[in-house]
Amino acid sequence: MSATKLPWVLFAVSLALNVFFVGGVGYSWLTTGRLVESPDARLDTVAEQLALNESEKQGLIELRGRLREVWSAMRSQNGGVRAEALEELASAEFDREKVLRLTRQRYELRSTTIVDSMEQLHGYLSTLSPEQRSQFVDMAQDRRFFRNLFGRSRTRKQP
Repeated sequence: MSATKLPWVLFAVSLALNVFFVGGVGYSWLTTGRLVESPDARLDTVAEQLALNESEKQGLIELRGRLREVWSAMRSQNGGVRAEALEELASAEFDREKVLRLTRQRYELRSTTIVDSMEQLHGYLSTLSPEQRSQFVDMAQDRRFFRNLFGRSRTRKQP
């Protein structure tokens, strides 16, 4: 390769890498943006990426509803435990054993809810193709994935 062609080849390679990088960032930004919109938009994005048919999408919608109920019930139960633990901050003497018991109770309830949720999710995923299951698990590598898909809407009521 001649010395006059080398800079042009390096420029072309650099330009191609930059275009792919910007494209990847743009795609990631668009996908993430869609996953933080409304709950329905988040579900539609996942359904589109997994190429779910209407029955599979309906199953995901129903699963989301069930999981939201389970997590809402867990949060309600944990609210009382949390309030009781916070009361210890105001008490004259700190009861370490009581706070430890309450903390264990709270995390046991959360752990059970996680396992129950995973069991239901596994049941749903078993209805999909191996490729869809694999792609779902790949998508779930993002730490925000489950919260974005199954969690509460990001819009909160102002006090």
